[in-house]
Amino acid sequence: MRIDDANFDDLRFLAINLRPEDRLELSVTRDLRRYEDLAWSAAFSRWRKVAIVERQPVFAFGANEIPHEPRVHVWGFGSVDAVQALKPVTRYIKKLMVPEILRSGVIEAQAVSHPANAVSHRWLTFLGFRLKATITGVGVRKEDMFLFTVSAHDLVRIQPVPLAA
Repeated sequence: MRIDDANFDDLRFLAINLRPEDRLELSVTRDLRRYEDLAWSAAFSRWRKVAIVERQPVFAFGANEIPHEPRVHVWGFGSVDAVQALKPVTRYIKKLMVPEILRSGVIEAQAVSHPANAVSHRWLTFLGFRLKATITGVGVRKEDMFLFTVSAHDLVRIQPVPLAA
């Protein structure tokens, strides 16, 4: 397993092969038949990485700067094989990505998650995020979404945690 800079082909592959919970979450605001739109959106993120297992992308993750704000929106999506990369991706985020984002002057990170995506909620909480609000009436189906946030102050206090391989 390795973590590389995400390229369009990796992101496109994952957009086509989304795991069910990511498909549910992303379908609230996107037409997933247009998978290339998701790939392009991720490709234009300032921070974008991909976990590769046996030469196959399994999980993409990154952060977009919020225009005119010292904040980022973090994102991640993957295939059903993404679980293989969870621990190394978590270590990478805590050890390398968070410090780089903080050095850029970011004071807060936010993530939006579907209420049914319990796996995402647990992971975001482990990364230091807290549920801040429920956003109502999102997308054409007018669904609720959860907004998770973490401050730079809280991120600095969170030390990288060694995880069993």
